[in-house]
Amino acid sequence: MGRGPEMEGGPGEESEDEDNDQQFAAESDLRDFLAKNPSCIEKGLRLYQTKDRAGVEFPIDGGFIDILGIDQNRSYVVVELKLGRGGNKTIGQLLYYMGWVDKNLGNGPCRGIIIAKEITDDLILAVQRVPGVSLFRYNLSVSVEPVTASQ
Repeated sequence: MGRGPEMEGGPGEESEDEDNDQQFAAESDLRDFLAKNPSCIEKGLRLYQTKDRAGVEFPIDGGFIDILGIDQNRSYVVVELKLGRGGNKTIGQLLYYMGWVDKNLGNGPCRGIIIAKEITDDLILAVQRVPGVSLFRYNLSVSVEPVTASQ
């Protein structure tokens, strides 16, 4: 994606770097929050855990699963997070991860969940053809409150 002249150097470039830093922090914060609170995604969902591995940034051939969980039925659940827009290419990535889990960890067909700030119409259309995949939209809120010296 090209940048216009107004983005060349100066304050615009600094702002872009700040946005990238904030996005990275927000994605890791979102992932870490959901990994510590998987029931926010689905009741009874828990993080995959063994002596050697945890289900956060779970390494596999060709990538990392954002969150690998286990549901109430003891089936694996692959969670793919997209900080911004979850488009139709996301489904291919998720299906690869799901296939890897089924082949390498076993325990029957796993399920997949895509969580994004914005779910596109093309992703909704693609997911309609894929059993075992669900879509979720996340919302974040932040509040601030004043602190006085007497507190």
